[in-house]
Amino acid sequence: MKLQRTDSTAVYRYDFPAIDTYTGDFSDTESISQIASETLALKEVVSEFAESANIVGGLKVDTITTTGNVDISGDLVVNDVNIITELGTKQPTITSATDLTSNSITTIGSGTIGGNLTISGDLVIGTTNIIDGATGPQGIQGETGADGADGVDGATGPQGIQGETGADGADGD
Repeated sequence: MKLQRTDSTAVYRYDFPAIDTYTGDFSDTESISQIASETLALKEVVSEFAESANIVGGLKVDTITTTGNVDISGDLVVNDVNIITELGTKQPTITSATDLTSNSITTIGSGTIGGNLTISGDLVIGTTNIIDGATGPQGIQGETGADGADGVDGATGPQGIQGETGADGADGD
């Protein structure tokens, strides 16, 4: 925005939006150290700023508030940390459509698998290899079954042949 005077007034004043934050005195006479008062100067209120500003060098402010987007075409550095570089090293969000490839998975606590888990190598729990990818899985031994009930007694067999009669006993006195 170009500010220029179009009349021949001796004292002219441009009021920018922050004029209400000025805490100094206003002058009723021409001054090089104070802002001219409204009664002394012809005043123009400046309320529009250019869409963009090209600032060459550094800009230092305490607070910046924006109501739109901020486009950064270079690095964004906060306390010696390049935020753009750091964001590129972070893990993306894992969703149900994400295919994972990993050398190992470690859980802290318990977990649930809500579908099929296909294992094409070893499955080691603690130090025990539950599934050996080279020889295939070994089944888990089941419990020993209960003892069977005693069988039913068979029928009595036929009577045997009668034996010979024994010798007579001795006579008593």
